[in-house]
Amino acid sequence: ALARVHLHITYDGKGGISERVIYPFGLYAQRGFWYCACYDERRGANITLRADRVRSLERVEGLPQPQHIPLPDWIKTVERDDGQGLPLRARVAPRGLKHADLETLFGHLPLDSEGYGLLHSTVPASEIDYFATRLLPLGTDIVVESPPELIASLKAKAAAICELYS
Repeated sequence: ALARVHLHITYDGKGGISERVIYPFGLYAQRGFWYCACYDERRGANITLRADRVRSLERVEGLPQPQHIPLPDWIKTVERDDGQGLPLRARVAPRGLKHADLETLFGHLPLDSEGYGLLHSTVPASEIDYFATRLLPLGTDIVVESPPELIASLKAKAAAICELYS
């Protein structure tokens, strides 16, 4: 992004490995991942890519630069899980609020009148398994109310643990 050049990348996305030419505006961390805010030449659109899914990259010279978007503006307007965000609702016990992953993933949580944290966020549909893995260690200190896909993943992981000891 600092070099202000296009990059030819190999990307391991939801649909498998693909090659594309992007123009990166910058990198940012959010909800436990690093993201690349970029213009995708193939799509002709601004998109967000997970930085850890970029397998290789090389500079591409000679392409015109797209209109720059500052990262704070990007996060407010463009990066909304590309429309794939699922509403996450959970209640976190006071002991669970001390779990380091919660603040890393979701920031500071507001408290209800009983001191429980109220988690209201979105999670990418493609990352349900990841979030289940990160929330499972909270055990009974978190009650996830939605989305049902996350609840199902938590149940499956808990059942797999129980099966190990039966």
